[in-house]
Amino acid sequence: MWETMTEKQKDRRRELKSDSVLHFPLGPLGGYPISALFHDERYRDLDELILALAHVYNDLKAALIFWEVNREFAAPIPETGRISKFFGQNVGLDNYAFRLQVGIVVELVQLLKEKKSVFSHNLWRQVLGKLSRKVSADWRKLFQLVDATAKKGSFEKRLLTLLVKIRSHGGYHYYQTKPFADGYLHHFSSTGPEAAHAYVCIGKNLEETRFFFADAAISSITNSWKADLGGNFDEEFRKYLKAIHSSIRTIVCTYFRVRKIPYSKLE
Repeated sequence: MWETMTEKQKDRRRELKSDSVLHFPLGPLGGYPISALFHDERYRDLDELILALAHVYNDLKAALIFWEVNREFAAPIPETGRISKFFGQNVGLDNYAFRLQVGIVVELVQLLKEKKSVFSHNLWRQVLGKLSRKVSADWRKLFQLVDATAKKGSFEKRLLTLLVKIRSHGGYHYYQTKPFADGYLHHFSSTGPEAAHAYVCIGKNLEETRFFFADAAISSITNSWKADLGGNFDEEFRKYLKAIHSSIRTIVCTYFRVRKIPYSKLE
């Protein structure tokens, strides 16, 4: 990969700026006793939920970092009338990151549906009672997806519609080939330089090879769905994901505090 970078990209890699998304510090190492979870049957279902939410937090963090790193190191937009293989690859990676995030949110919604019975637990109510007004509002927005109670025209309702489309027809199920074909035909019905060829890079290894025509097909279909929703959907979705991410962190930490599980600093 290093050999294929431009000198500017090499310099960027050598001199990561302090504001780079890759330059995030981790907090001090600490720990809970192993008996914090799954040692009291009264809280078994809640413990399972909290462990799953912590897993969602980590996965969503990885997906958000991947998305932001790709954008931070993205190749410049090519001049009008020209194409760029590097920019094309960034577009493909950006779309993949988006679909990955969609999948995580879909699975999170399913998790909350499956565990809905535990939300009447007195301990859970205590946890929610400790949340700030903002975190409570973000959590309620998430539950509008779970209950499909979002108001018509709201971001949550539009998001739910898109989630269903992407998860069902937007590239997760490779055996459902019709959406791929529809996206391909839609993309190559245009007259711009990006549709002049079914572009590829055929190299000698993984790093040098990419089938851009496949990126074009899936990007075309997902972008058309985003456009139907109006507005700058990517930015709205990014803000929504970060709000979900932050609320999950607060809920997991608050759960341990309400359970009075001791936390130890290890460094």
